[in-house]
Amino acid sequence: MFGASSFRLRRYLDSDAQPLARIRAEAAAEAGIDADSTLGPPPTAEEFRSIVADSNESTCVVSELDGVPVGYSTLSMWQESSGVTVFLVGGYVAATARSQGIATAMLEHMEQLARSSARYSGVYDDAVLGANASTHESDRIAFLNNCGYQAAFSMVEMQLMNLSTLDAVTGWAPILASGRSSGAASASSAS
Repeated sequence: MFGASSFRLRRYLDSDAQPLARIRAEAAAEAGIDADSTLGPPPTAEEFRSIVADSNESTCVVSELDGVPVGYSTLSMWQESSGVTVFLVGGYVAATARSQGIATAMLEHMEQLARSSARYSGVYDDAVLGANASTHESDRIAFLNNCGYQAAFSMVEMQLMNLSTLDAVTGWAPILASGRSSGAASASSAS
């Protein structure tokens, strides 16, 4: 065990959705992540519940400290068009429970699960293991670097601040819910 308190890893239960959604929201707020970014807002409890329940290709474990959920880790798997199988580890630990070995234990558990799954599915030689971290999550980046992960690629978020510049695009006009164009030029009249 790590530290004075004891923690344990266990399977996700439906009753975990609310505390895990709160942990994720707190981590996003702490990192200053923009809810309107491509990362999107942290999931609500209902969205969290749905994500875990509806996914046949995702596993979620919960870390408990003295019987209270204080973190979670997920492992998702998919196959790219190139044939490479991707295992993606995610997860968060509540700020009050950090520096007790919980994140490390969860990551190591998911890495072992990914190795076993890759061997079992016969994709071991064509598999990669990854994790995501926003540039806002400096602690997360440091943790993953400490665990041997390296940046493989980055994503740059961009936005068009002045939507009126789209009016100059030939034939572009917003489509209303009725299916009719809101502007003078529609896709059909522009051709």
